[in-house]
Amino acid sequence: MIKPLQQGLIKAIASLRKDGGDIKKRYVIAKSMLALGRLINSWKDVVGIVLASHTYPYRLIKGRLFLAVSDSQWMQTLTFLRSEIISKLNNTFPDMKITEICARVGVIPEEVKRNIEESIWPDWREEPITEVKGVKDKDLAEGIKRCCQKSSARIKGLTDKGYKLCIICRAVPTRSSDGVCAMCLYKSQESTRLKAMTLISEMPWLTYEEVSESGLGLSELEYNSIKEDLYSASDSLITELGKDLSVEFDEETFAQLQKEITRAIILRTGCMPDRVDLSDIKSLEFFDARWYKYLKPFIGEGG
Repeated sequence: MIKPLQQGLIKAIASLRKDGGDIKKRYVIAKSMLALGRLINSWKDVVGIVLASHTYPYRLIKGRLFLAVSDSQWMQTLTFLRSEIISKLNNTFPDMKITEICARVGVIPEEVKRNIEESIWPDWREEPITEVKGVKDKDLAEGIKRCCQKSSARIKGLTDKGYKLCIICRAVPTRSSDGVCAMCLYKSQESTRLKAMTLISEMPWLTYEEVSESGLGLSELEYNSIKEDLYSASDSLITELGKDLSVEFDEETFAQLQKEITRAIILRTGCMPDRVDLSDIKSLEFFDARWYKYLKPFIGEGG
């Protein structure tokens, strides 16, 4: 007779064995699904675009690969290619050890068809060859020809998918309504910002309205951002100059410090240069206590 304690232990062990079997089963299924996922992702590379658009791997069990085939004609084609496909699959995925392909007529998922269509590109080898003149090195000339063919095929493929060449650079395809690619748009914005920054840096008292009259097409937000960036740069330079002066006084450094503080005040307030008076250094505490600290020890010496 089994005692209650022993009976409980036997049940626990049996339960453990059962759970262990389920875990092992789940592990095998998960491993099989991961392998199938890898195979599906590479299917068109293994069998080619044409066959991949009419076949779909949907199960992989113990070396047996199950395929859905679009119709009986492609089923017949697959019959002749079975051995070759198995060989290619085992070369690509040696860990899967595929021994058999089981096919049946079935539905190819729409998503697969879409992905196949999107991956079809013009064959660059069929593009016209551009003559390369003035290049004596034959290998280099051949390389340039191939690059031209590939570039032409790429642009043709993107154009077929609704893209158009950028109206500025004529090199990058774009779908934007204005026909300008992101890179050219960025360069244009950077160029505008650089011109505006140069203008405001030279005349920091300019208002937004005055900058707008220059025809740069700058928004008020961009204007304020540029002024803030210039102010931060001035403040950093003031700190460096102030630290240099605290080590050793230098007439030129002191003059540069005063100039930079004046510039920072104009950037912050928008006042004209003749309205800034650094002789009343006490007022600098309202802007930045550090500026007052930098000027105070040398105001008599520097003035």
